[in-house]
Amino acid sequence: MGTRRSRHDGSVHRADGRWVAVLELPVTPSGQRIRRRRRARTKTEALRFLREMKREVEQTGTTADTIRSVAEAVETFWETRTGAMKKDKTFEHDRWMLDMVTEGLGQKRVSTLSVKDCDDFLKQVAEGLLRPDGSKRKPLVREHVSRTRSMLIRVLNNEVRLGFQARNVAELAAMPETKKISRTHRILSPSELGQLLERSSGAVAVFIDLCGKNGLRPQEARALEWSAFDPNEHTLDVGPQMNRKGVIVGPKTKRAPRTIALAPTTVGMLTAWRDQQTKLRVRAGELWVSKYDLIISTSIGTEIQGGNIGRSLKKLSTDVGIKPTIIAYDLRHTAITLQSKLGYSDWELADWAGTSERMINEVYRHRTDRVAKVRPLDL
Repeated sequence: MGTRRSRHDGSVHRADGRWVAVLELPVTPSGQRIRRRRRARTKTEALRFLREMKREVEQTGTTADTIRSVAEAVETFWETRTGAMKKDKTFEHDRWMLDMVTEGLGQKRVSTLSVKDCDDFLKQVAEGLLRPDGSKRKPLVREHVSRTRSMLIRVLNNEVRLGFQARNVAELAAMPETKKISRTHRILSPSELGQLLERSSGAVAVFIDLCGKNGLRPQEARALEWSAFDPNEHTLDVGPQMNRKGVIVGPKTKRAPRTIALAPTTVGMLTAWRDQQTKLRVRAGELWVSKYDLIISTSIGTEIQGGNIGRSLKKLSTDVGIKPTIIAYDLRHTAITLQSKLGYSDWELADWAGTSERMINEVYRHRTDRVAKVRPLDL
């Protein structure tokens, strides 16, 4: 008489015209009994699946690991990741992507997570169906989907490192079709920029001047404090930026901190705006919020949200007759493009704009002349 097979050796049987591999795991400390199943087309394939499941259980270690959720894996990764964070903006983006992983896959078990689960999750991300921050649900561009996929891979790699998972199924997940962005930056002419400044007033006019004439990043302009402005030397210290939560954080890149010279018109505008802001402070009284001594602020001292600036620029563009309407970053592209036409070298523009020569050439500088200015050869 043969010996009886142990319950934990698993079994293979046919059900509904398919072969099924079943592996019963040891009872958890809470008394929960778990069975893992995988369907196959042939008996040979089912036996192979059974061997893989047994090997995976041996590698993952304790029984408790088999009911470990993806949400737990995310938090474990976050604990190890926070010590390596260097920039608040990177910290914020990483947390946002991990929250999407938790919303889409958090309830699933790490040990049973499949490639299809990851594929379905990335499709939801691409379609904008996962927005844990409560923002408007809209399709994401390929870059954001790719970064979310990379974050999921890193979370599961950490599980492999800790022995909770035998292989990283996210590495086999395919990138879904994503929304294509065809918009190009709208470069303003000097006359169009002048018309925008004439039609605008207050903090919005200062923002247009700083970004459209002096090449600041929108988040750098919003983070400027009055201590950065020197009216006697006609200079402005640029570097910190403001994140989405209205908090001033470190510079975007190593080359971002810089001191730029200001034109007399910009100095005059800033001086007049400071006097006007002082009157607004007195009028607001106890309502004035002085978290930062911001140059670009509302009538009660708070930071101006990027969305509000975008709406103001859209309305001004429509009033002036600029089509298509501009966004905030078009102003920085305009400033760098107009300066490049004055004959400055790439490295001079890079130092002035706080970026690299490659970015000047490949991103910021745009062709505005219909006919190239190089003279034809006359042989």
